[in-house]
Amino acid sequence: PQRVLRDYLSFYLSRPGAERVLAAYPHDFAIIPPAAQAYTLLRGQRGWKLIYQDSGAAIFARAGAANKLAPIDPSGAPVEPANAGFFP
Repeated sequence: PQRVLRDYLSFYLSRPGAERVLAAYPHDFAIIPPAAQAYTLLRGQRGWKLIYQDSGAAIFARAGAANKLAPIDPSGAPVEPANAGFFP
């Protein structure tokens, strides 16, 4: 819907009201390019934590959401989160 597209652009471009978009949708993660203006916005938001970044993407998790990740090792076997040395 047009409203969702407008909200996304407001968030992505860090326009006035971008913080409202974070609160308006029930999501636990945000994936954005580090060059996006929203990256800086998320870095400054309480309740959001950067959990992964490379040159093409940054993944932010809402407080407590990282516990929902189910890490697997490269063989595909589940691992205990305390033993995971990589994302996820």
